[in-house]
Amino acid sequence: MAANGSAVTVKMASDGMWQGENPLDFALPLPALQVAVILVITQGLALALKPLHQPRVVAEILGGILLGPSALGRWGAFRRTLFPAWSAAALDTVSGLGLLLFLFLVGLELDVNSVRRVGPRSVAIAAAGIAPPFLAAAGLVPLLDVAVPAPRRASFLPLCVFVGAALSVTALPVLACILKELSLLGGGLAERAGEKVAPLVSGLMLPLYFATSGLHTDIDNVRGVAAWGMVALVVAVAIGGKFAGTFAVAAGTGMPRREAAALGVAMSAKGLVELIVLNIGKERKVLDDTTFAIFVIMALTTTVLATPFMTALYRRTPTATTPESDDVELKGGDACPA
Repeated sequence: MAANGSAVTVKMASDGMWQGENPLDFALPLPALQVAVILVITQGLALALKPLHQPRVVAEILGGILLGPSALGRWGAFRRTLFPAWSAAALDTVSGLGLLLFLFLVGLELDVNSVRRVGPRSVAIAAAGIAPPFLAAAGLVPLLDVAVPAPRRASFLPLCVFVGAALSVTALPVLACILKELSLLGGGLAERAGEKVAPLVSGLMLPLYFATSGLHTDIDNVRGVAAWGMVALVVAVAIGGKFAGTFAVAAGTGMPRREAAALGVAMSAKGLVELIVLNIGKERKVLDDTTFAIFVIMALTTTVLATPFMTALYRRTPTATTPESDDVELKGGDACPA
């Protein structure tokens, strides 16, 4: 392994330990070990969280945080051996490919004709769920300047856009689950092709994307009462703004209150899209490390809280019904990737 300026040249494969070489200094053995460790940790956490009915994305983000600078990554020998700086590009590339394939599957299965039949009420509910938290970003950004002592990397408007997007998005895998449950996902060739690719994407490559987001998160950056108060405020705005807007419009247009509340809770969950926004913001240097950590904690918290709230709402509901005007039939769907 040789360094030339800022570039690092790494051999692909080792001649073996018998030749006095460390296999982890090479570009093929190390990523293979990284993937194995990430999968073992995340699957173990998923099993531990299964009694709590938490989605796998929670275990995958927690696994990345556990392996990152917030926990095991503090140990210098662990970080230098398993996650050296030169290996980040390969891991990010593989995880990005997993994201690309997942978005391909979503597009492959989406029935555009069903989307065209979406009524104005659904559009109004979606807009009401997006607008309040997005607009609240203008009030949160000045407070971020107080809570985060580091100088702001970006000007006010770009930071507002990224913060607003982070607060207002809904987890794409959750939406994919809802679409499948409502029979809005296509079949035929798309379904057969998806069945071939989905296990690889949801079981191997997509968990790497969530885990690498956790690896980039350093909880230690969130220090002091002001920073943790900002975390609580961001969580409250993300949940409250999304829930209030969705519930008000859904209930006001005739949806039963309990179902409107359940929809508001489901729309509050964050996941894949949230992490995409945050990672883009960090790569473009709009979000600093502390702000990135605050919003990853928010994404994790809102996703964790969605399940018990949904369970509480539907525990007292023998059967779930959809609004009559939607003209859709509930059917069982496959397990979703996150």
